[in-house]
Amino acid sequence: MLISPILGLYFGMKSSSRKVKKALLIIFITIYGTVIFLPQGVDGIVHENNVYGHYVEMSFEKFIYELTGILIFERRGAAQEDVYIHVLSYFVGGVLGMPQLFFTFVSFIYAYFFVGSIFRIIDLNPSFKYKYVFYGFLIVFVLWKGIEGINTVRTWTGLWVLFYACISYYQTKKVKYAVLMFAAPLCHFGYFVMALPAWGVLVIGVRKYMYSVIFLLSFFLNLINPDSAKSELSETNEIAAGSVKSYSVEEQASIDDKIEVTQGLSWYRQVFKIGIQNYVIAVIGVMLILGGYYFNKMNDVEANIFSIGILTKALSSSTWFLFALSNRSAVVAGIFVMAAFILLAQRGTLKTKEDKWGKVENFVFHLAFLALVPIIFLKIAELTELASIFLFVTPFVEWVMTDVNISIKDAVKFIVRG
Repeated sequence: MLISPILGLYFGMKSSSRKVKKALLIIFITIYGTVIFLPQGVDGIVHENNVYGHYVEMSFEKFIYELTGILIFERRGAAQEDVYIHVLSYFVGGVLGMPQLFFTFVSFIYAYFFVGSIFRIIDLNPSFKYKYVFYGFLIVFVLWKGIEGINTVRTWTGLWVLFYACISYYQTKKVKYAVLMFAAPLCHFGYFVMALPAWGVLVIGVRKYMYSVIFLLSFFLNLINPDSAKSELSETNEIAAGSVKSYSVEEQASIDDKIEVTQGLSWYRQVFKIGIQNYVIAVIGVMLILGGYYFNKMNDVEANIFSIGILTKALSSSTWFLFALSNRSAVVAGIFVMAAFILLAQRGTLKTKEDKWGKVENFVFHLAFLALVPIIFLKIAELTELASIFLFVTPFVEWVMTDVNISIKDAVKFIVRG
């Protein structure tokens, strides 16, 4: 790993030990974060600069003062708005006095929950019937919000904390994971809303007919009144009021509007901006309901995860007037719906071509995967923009000479231009 992280991961994945593979993936992603290439202006740069400018040599009294302000949703001069990043920034900047380790810790925490989630999903001895469907959606699941999400620090760490807590609780029934579900808002306050479906399913259980009706109605009706919701959120606290003001839109964007704003982008970015991936998740959800999987074939784990997914998708559809909340909820919904589908697929529960509707379902699921292929291209492109060439060899060089860092994308451009 120290000589070549990528080669280390490649050889390590040949191990027969599941624990070794998991540990090596976490180490690899942590190293990825230590050499991540962050262009000016991205979220990661802003957060890292805050560590240097605000938290280095911060007194404990000031840390507690700002922390209590965050907990009661008051702005007290804090550079961060969430407990997780505030505590972490103080720890590396104020306690350790080593702000350069910020992304090392960010990456390790992200990797722990991200890799842990993947290993909760994957069965090393699947009994699937359609290999390409299973592996195709597994690739999309891993890339849907993969390690490029480390850059934002808060939002997608919250996603993987929430998902890991949910899948772990329903697989093990250990109370500690149920408690962990409530930690997501500590990563990003938006999860006070986005985690509501997960909390609801935890409290009242799986109500298949009710959740299905809510999910299907959300395509046609405004289940949440925009004016009332914005008014309620604005009166909650000053942080929520600021978010409502920043992210509010007056009317839902049409397909034509979305196409218009994508002019000049690469084809896969155009597809992403139009939101094809969100329509695909909706289609998968409908197929799993109408195909009888939700009501008759899902086990307890799958039913709970799928319930959270379709309720979060309904939340996303119903909060279109707050585009950031709607877009982020759609990402969260995609993870949960795909996870339920992958768990089903690898158990071999999908209909065969000999079943009455098997051919139709097989066609739809394959078409759904093809519609998600542009997302694979997009995520690979994002990775080449953030991943450093030092992932290939001697990452320790970048640790001591940060000014020599260069992304894989820029390195390829340099080579091609000669």
